[in-house]
Amino acid sequence: RQRQMCIRDRTEVQFSEVRLDGDVLYLSVQTVAGKSYRLQSSSNLNNWITVDPEWQAIGDLKEFSRFTNKGQEFFRVTVSD
Repeated sequence: RQRQMCIRDRTEVQFSEVRLDGDVLYLSVQTVAGKSYRLQSSSNLNNWITVDPEWQAIGDLKEFSRFTNKGQEFFRVTVSD
C-alpha cells in the first residue's frame, strides 16, 4: 500500500518535523504569537475538513499526530489573524 503526502507551505507556516511512522503522521509547526492555526485534510485538494480545533498560538511549537489509513490524504495548516 502506497501513501502520498503533500504539504502546502505558506509564508507564516514553518514545519519543524514531518514524519510518517506506520499509519501515524507526525507534524510539528512553529507558530507565531497572536495568530490562529487550523489543521485540515483533504482526499482531493478541493474539499478540506478541519481535523484539529483552531488554536491561538503563543509562538511555540505545535505538534500533531494523526492516523492516516485512508490511502491518499493531503494536509495543510491555515493561518489567520
